[in-house]
Amino acid sequence: MNSSKILVVDTEIGVREYLRHALEQLGHRVELAEDGDQAFKRLLRGDIDAAFIEIFLRGDNGLELLKRVKQHVPRTEVVLTGLGLPQSTTMTLIKEGAFAFLAKPLDTDLTFATLDKALENQRLRLKNQALDKLLHLQRPLRQPRINHTDKSWLEPLTLAAPTNLPVLLYGESGTEKSAFASYIHKNSPRREKLFFFLPCRGAPSRTEKILFGNPEDDVTTPSLLELVSDGTLFFDDIDGLSHGSQRQLAAILASRSLPMRNGVYLPVHARIVASMNGSLEQARAEHRLIPELLTQFGHLTFHIPSLRERAASIPDLVRRALKKNRCQVSDDALALLQNYSWPGNMRELAAILRQLRQAGQSIISPGDLPDYLSPGQNHSGDSNDATLTLEEVERRHIARVLERQKGNKVRTARILDINVKTLYNKIRAYKLDC
Repeated sequence: MNSSKILVVDTEIGVREYLRHALEQLGHRVELAEDGDQAFKRLLRGDIDAAFIEIFLRGDNGLELLKRVKQHVPRTEVVLTGLGLPQSTTMTLIKEGAFAFLAKPLDTDLTFATLDKALENQRLRLKNQALDKLLHLQRPLRQPRINHTDKSWLEPLTLAAPTNLPVLLYGESGTEKSAFASYIHKNSPRREKLFFFLPCRGAPSRTEKILFGNPEDDVTTPSLLELVSDGTLFFDDIDGLSHGSQRQLAAILASRSLPMRNGVYLPVHARIVASMNGSLEQARAEHRLIPELLTQFGHLTFHIPSLRERAASIPDLVRRALKKNRCQVSDDALALLQNYSWPGNMRELAAILRQLRQAGQSIISPGDLPDYLSPGQNHSGDSNDATLTLEEVERRHIARVLERQKGNKVRTARILDINVKTLYNKIRAYKLDC
């Protein structure tokens, strides 16, 4: 049984000691108070899960104390006790926020059952409140841009989707790894459940608190692993987690349980899908992913091909994207798109298609495409693109788009399909002069 902190407030020492002994036998931690003032001072610490409060007390009576509790420490469930009251009075107490009223002398089985229900009610209420605070992590499911030419490499991913096993997606930046995480969720039995998107780069302490909660804190906020429950949790850029967090996550995946306070372990049912940029070999060599965590993904590590590797799918993807606009693309324009190196991958293609749709032309010819797609244009500033690191390709691509947009950060971010804050971070990281 999960241990909770209970406060017993009663003028009779016999009742206080009886409840303390009975509840400690169940594994709860119990504190006592004999009047309203003493009880309220203790409740203000905010770590009491439930309180048994006698309706007639010295100082604040039970009803007044109930009102103060609901105003200042609403997380605490209150069960009022006392001699039998008229039903109308009992209903008034419930309306004021009491979970229940128990008539004295207390029936042990009924007291235990009422406490169990009160604690379950608190757990669900705190969970819903925590979910409301994390709404920004819920994302609409995206459909990856795929076609029949992608069947060979997509089939293993489709076969893995219905399982409950952790999955790691890796590949170049801009290859829609988050959309393929959505694809896994939509093709699993969890498709009607929650899908959470957790960015793992930046604000590590906040990310860790959201992810794991704080097992040392008496006021325990549900962790994201608990909240997702039977849904899917997507770790975007999982290699952005600190090694300590990676080690903690690896232990949770291995045991399928989350350590809570007082040595209690909570079962973890969430499906884990993760992504990272680059290759597994790079991640190992650069110590971005610790071996213990990588081991938890087993053989379910999937390479998402770059757009260069999917060049055969480009004509169909382009035609389908522009079909709603009744826009046709000439064979020469398709050839340019198909032969381009696509350092920005699908993200870059999506930006170009967005520009073409906005232009509103009925037929797209080579002259309507960005001039850097044309043969003879040096796409990367280096004659040998294959020798460049992914970071250098991204740096040069961002610099090129910034130059074409005359340094306008908002337009550049829109074309790159990233937010402006991320663009500024990359400009600083790459030391771009703009």
